[in-house]
Amino acid sequence: LFLRPEDSPVFALPYSRARQALDELDAATARKFERDMKIAQQLRKQASKLNNIGINSGSDLLTVKTKQLKERAEKLEDAAVQAHRERSAGAIRLANRGTHAKVLVTLEDAAVETPDGTVLFRTGKRHICQDDRIVLLG
Repeated sequence: LFLRPEDSPVFALPYSRARQALDELDAATARKFERDMKIAQQLRKQASKLNNIGINSGSDLLTVKTKQLKERAEKLEDAAVQAHRERSAGAIRLANRGTHAKVLVTLEDAAVETPDGTVLFRTGKRHICQDDRIVLLG
């Protein structure tokens, strides 16, 4: 599980291969974003040309087609999702003031298990506070 603001992809793979799969997913998302933006730009150019021709010839059909092309370009741009960029872990920003407590997460003797249900260990009582660093190895 890779936690991200938009979506958190899950890969049932060892960490190194999951990391590669995540990089491939990011690359595919980046390619799709670039392709969508290029298509939207082409639609806008085509709409601009049709608008000029429609105005010069007085064609209502071409101005309607221009509007449709602009709407399609806007929909493509709105739907286009940028690829994830790694940033510094930085500070965790919580939604409102009430959530800025000393203890962010409390684990009450949580059991860490294998997929078949075998208990590997128990956490005991743990408090994760502000400025604590957490490393999850898998």
